[in-house]
Amino acid sequence: MSNQKLARSGLLLILTAGPILVFLFLYIFGKNRFEIDSYSIPLSTLVIQPVPKSASPILLIPGEEMLGNGLTRDYQNQQKRISVFVDGVKMKPSILQWNQGNLVPTQVGERLLKADTVLETIMAKGKGQKRLPPPPRAFLFDSTQNLRGVYSVCNRLSIDTLILEYKILTGQ
Repeated sequence: MSNQKLARSGLLLILTAGPILVFLFLYIFGKNRFEIDSYSIPLSTLVIQPVPKSASPILLIPGEEMLGNGLTRDYQNQQKRISVFVDGVKMKPSILQWNQGNLVPTQVGERLLKADTVLETIMAKGKGQKRLPPPPRAFLFDSTQNLRGVYSVCNRLSIDTLILEYKILTGQ
């Protein structure tokens, strides 16, 4: 009888301690892949003329004239993916292109468009630094016009990240 009680006690211990140990393991070693970084860069520092306020997020993308040789096909493919995504969401982003109308980049905007840059970022776990993806780049701003993400417009994985982060940002 004592062996049976010991076995039951051991089973009860495993059933209660197991989930706690798994939770602790994931808490310590797990990485939240759905964390959206926040940068302390408003849209007004990237463009010379102010952009009107919008109730939806703003996607700022380079125009085809800003692309290097050989990038046009990749750019067009990813633009098609973005268009299909935008057609399927409830809250559509305002899509703006550099050098269209008043959207002329400032010196900071020009550096973020073309240079290999590391930006200060605020993550859920605190402050950090993040290297920007290779140019040409798209920028996602929330409805308060604060930078929320930077993406390579010719990279499929980067556009997948843009789509996912847009869904998280808008709660869709």
